[in-house]
Amino acid sequence: MSKKPPPEKPIIHNGLLQTDELYKYLLETNVYPREPEPLKELRALTASHPWAVMGTAPDAGQMIGMLLKLVGAKKAIEIGVFTGYSFLLTALTIPDDGKIVAIDMDRESYEIGRPIFKKAGVEHKIEFIESQALPALDKILENLEIMEMVRAHNSDIWWLWVVMVVVDDWWW
Repeated sequence: MSKKPPPEKPIIHNGLLQTDELYKYLLETNVYPREPEPLKELRALTASHPWAVMGTAPDAGQMIGMLLKLVGAKKAIEIGVFTGYSFLLTALTIPDDGKIVAIDMDRESYEIGRPIFKKAGVEHKIEFIESQALPALDKILENLEIMEMVRAHNSDIWWLWVVMVVVDDWWW
């Protein structure tokens, strides 16, 4: 007698959106219609990547955009870029004379989104640093570059750098 496989575990929603159907409705009625075309194009391009789950969700992207506008960011750093969805979103959101520094050890994934960055007309705002995060952040500190927004995909690195900056009495 063969054993039946265990039943699938139900998805548990801890946030405001209690069902997958509600989340899908939110995306289709509020998020996708407001998503700029270059971001839609990059999201579609990233969807076929084996690591597509690492991409920023478009609803999270809209929150990032709102935060960038609220703080009036002109300069930003993104640690861990992947194909560049939130990176492109930031470049599109900051003013034309703004700057975004991308730090990632994997230039290959960044290059996937690069043609879209160029097409979107934001290349003049972008600096890509192929490096581990901490050495690149140390160099930025040496040059006393002030950034208004930092998005770190690895929060351990981010908090370590913040502690280092605060201990040294440098708060940017």
